[in-house]
Amino acid sequence: MKKHLLSKLLLLSALLGGANSVFADYEPAGGFTYLNTFDDATEQAKTTIHGTGSFSNEGGNFGYVFQNAGGALRTNYLTFNQDFNNSNTLFTHASNSQQLTIGFWVNKKSGTDTYSDATPLFSAYSSNTSTSWPMFVCRLAGTLQVNCAGWCDFTDAQNDKKSNDLTINWINDNKWHYYTVTIATNPLNVNEQYVKVYIDGVVKNSWTLNSVTEGQNIKGLLNLTTTSEDKLAYVCLGGNQSWDWSSAADQDPAFAFDDFMVTNKALSIDEINEIITDKSGKEYTVDGIVGGYSQKSTIGQSNKSGGFFDNPGNSFVIKKGQTYKLNFKNSGTSSEVYYNWIVKFVHGGTDYFARSDWWAANGANWRALVGTFTDRHKASTDGGKTTGSVNWDTFKSVMSDIADVDLTITYTSGGDFKIQGTSANGDNIFYYDYSLGGFTNDITVTLGHELAYLTDVVVSAVANTGANGITTFSSSYHLNLDGIAGATAYSVLETDASSAKLTTATGNVEAGEGLFLKGEANAEVTIPLSSAGSAISGNMLVGSPVASTIDDLIIDYDNIYVLGASDGKLHNVATYVSSNTLTIPACKAFLRYSGDSNARDLSLIFDDAETTGIQAVEKKLSDNALYFDLMGRRIAQPTKGLYIVNGKKIIVK
Repeated sequence: MKKHLLSKLLLLSALLGGANSVFADYEPAGGFTYLNTFDDATEQAKTTIHGTGSFSNEGGNFGYVFQNAGGALRTNYLTFNQDFNNSNTLFTHASNSQQLTIGFWVNKKSGTDTYSDATPLFSAYSSNTSTSWPMFVCRLAGTLQVNCAGWCDFTDAQNDKKSNDLTINWINDNKWHYYTVTIATNPLNVNEQYVKVYIDGVVKNSWTLNSVTEGQNIKGLLNLTTTSEDKLAYVCLGGNQSWDWSSAADQDPAFAFDDFMVTNKALSIDEINEIITDKSGKEYTVDGIVGGYSQKSTIGQSNKSGGFFDNPGNSFVIKKGQTYKLNFKNSGTSSEVYYNWIVKFVHGGTDYFARSDWWAANGANWRALVGTFTDRHKASTDGGKTTGSVNWDTFKSVMSDIADVDLTITYTSGGDFKIQGTSANGDNIFYYDYSLGGFTNDITVTLGHELAYLTDVVVSAVANTGANGITTFSSSYHLNLDGIAGATAYSVLETDASSAKLTTATGNVEAGEGLFLKGEANAEVTIPLSSAGSAISGNMLVGSPVASTIDDLIIDYDNIYVLGASDGKLHNVATYVSSNTLTIPACKAFLRYSGDSNARDLSLIFDDAETTGIQAVEKKLSDNALYFDLMGRRIAQPTKGLYIVNGKKIIVK
């Protein structure tokens, strides 16, 4: 995923007159950019880790990063390998342009070691045996120190605002931030330098320096040559502070770093922000993940002695746009059966229950979602309603011993909370449409009971195949695909220029995994929740358990395909959506393909040889029919597979 940022930075070098992605001999007329993404063995081999840091795979747009260790002074850091003798270093290229930019990503992550405004993020020295001077250090607070054929401590008085911003709270959110230092010489006055430190594309500190003034001279940093004794050849990331201002404050930080860059151009604020948006804006995070659900198959107590919810079943979280189904057997006696099903949730500090007994409608401390099924309680003060007048004898008969009961719980994207239930014989147990002005937050639903009457309880995620019999799906919880009912689940492991190949998915899959579901038209699909799940290796489908937005930065660089509402094909978003921004509904998925194909549409080829938008042929075609593969090549003796015959795609079985 880093190739787009790398290409942009190397293109920047080319525009300046030359391109270098490694340390190289100085080109007087050329620009220079060095970038190390740490993303493969070649890039990592250009570095040396000191101490106990390591490379780790962050995934997403960051890939491999350098994770430093802390808790020590000048012990844990990374250096960039280069020739200390006669060749150039990262900084000798600035002598041609009189400009310099250093940039890198940094993330505190879970680091708990000591750090302060003086904590070193980057440092450079003349050799690996010196941490005094010549030197150049960039610190956590966005302040600097230079002592290289001239010196500057970048004091408050030198700051353009007459005070350095020493705050460091920006690093405490455990997110990635882009740290940038730019230095530029005034083209009309070679003794004047403009220095800025940016955090996430926003200026944190800036100084305007005059090199003829004592304590403001950084010209030496911009005029290093291959023969300079102080050419700052020893470049460190993640620590190795120079002076012991404070042993505790100067410790090497246990932070993560990525995409270290040096270029002999002072990047503008727009160029810095373009790097940031290219990196962070392209990262798509699957939101709405809850994870595992440990099913409690029996809910209740062994006798009546306990109080309400003394032994409740598991709780689960329902988010906007999601539907779940609760299936259980009612094992109560006919005389007490009306106590035997309960759903609870909390809203506005009040407990709400869906249960059958009289007390639920009239209890002083409880407020009923559904009252008793009698005319007396048909219109409860809390809005409960029934589908008809049902007396207790009828109700008890419906809820007889071992009857299967389904409760469907839906939280609509508009904020309505609905519960609907049926028994095994199809009788409508209850229905309630609860809104109270519209919910906004997640709702926790708890299953519980006074008595030990609910058994074989299963909680499942629910989907619908739609008019074409196919839909995409993703869940906030791990799923047990071996228990799926109403459809077959598929992943996408392979695509070509015109189609996506779907592979049957089974077993327990992790929350957020993107899936295709294929069944009969408008079929209800249920998939039991699971306590654990694994990612489907190589799956190109990206899940969206809650409604999310794919922005233009992702679409610009990756081929994003969504399932068409009417034709059962995948459609390239960039070729259809003029704004290059698309909202993915909750519980759906999209295909993210970073290959070379930019086809407007992709047909779906299932591993059972059924293909959307393509005719499946079993009978023998005429002997003179001409067969072509998807590359347009004529096939004299077609075997099983996909072909074009008489202008139509067919499957030969």
